Amino acid sequence: MSHRDIKPDNVMIDKDLNVTLIDFGLSKLTTKGHLKSVIGSPLYMSPEVFNGKYNNKCDIWSLGVLIYHLICGHLPFKGNSLQEVMENAKNKKLSFKNEVWKSVSPS
Repeated sequence: MSHRDIKPDNVMIDKDLNVTLIDFGLSKLTTKGHLKSVIGSPLYMSPEVFNGKYNNKCDIWSLGVLIYHLICGHLPFKGNSLQEVMENAKNKKLSFKNEVWKSVSPS
């Protein structure tokens, strides 16, 4: 199963701090082969989704972007257009040297 739209809006946390992933409207069961629809929230999409050839591992990328965003308060790949976001996701090297990362454990 590929959720294909992991982002902050689709994560709910209750009063007991239980985390629930919601909104499976874009999800797709993948049994073999690749998915081709370029679908989801661009700021959280993997380069493979932008290329139109991906599998359920695209959700791992989106989760990584979400965790990055939660830790440092901004997205790792931004842009002024969809094309720029895609290029940054494909090519930008992330740096973990700025001030916010000093309080995060190396592991």
